[in-house]
Amino acid sequence: MRELVASALVALLTSACGPGSLIGELDDAVDPSEPDPWSELASDGDEGDDARSPYGCKPRSGFSNGDKTRLTYLAVATLAKEAGLACGPSLVTAVAVAAAESGRFQYAFHINTGCSIDRGLWQINSYYHPKSSSYEAEANAKGMATISKQGTSFGPWWTFKKGKHEPFRASACAAVESLCGEPHC
Repeated sequence: MRELVASALVALLTSACGPGSLIGELDDAVDPSEPDPWSELASDGDEGDDARSPYGCKPRSGFSNGDKTRLTYLAVATLAKEAGLACGPSLVTAVAVAAAESGRFQYAFHINTGCSIDRGLWQINSYYHPKSSSYEAEANAKGMATISKQGTSFGPWWTFKKGKHEPFRASACAAVESLCGEPHC
């Protein structure tokens, strides 16, 4: 009986998880040429497993508790919009920056040499923004909205300053178009 209930629950959840689901496969208009640096760089360790020394920490990236939950572009766009960014070019940029920063992995982290930790979709730094440096997607999105001044200044993100978000713009544009009805690109 337990197996029957479990399989029915899995079938129900699976049927609800189509292209519009918040957490899902890479089926939501992903440009096949875009890079995926997190697939090769991230370790399986936890953020507490760092090698501290009197001189700082060894930089490394990973997934908190090994959780590799990856949100769709549409889910990231929805989070950013719900956090206060209006439909438009800034929403596209916010989604592209999240893809460049975390690969859209909700539990992504990066430990810096100074031992601060960048957490979540927008890799918000624990030293400069401790309340927004969170794996909780809504809190991370709200932090991004505050730090970026509602999408008017993405200068605090290294990936934006170096143009590393650009390869993700096509997928971000498609997600924003799906959410807002216009591409805004």
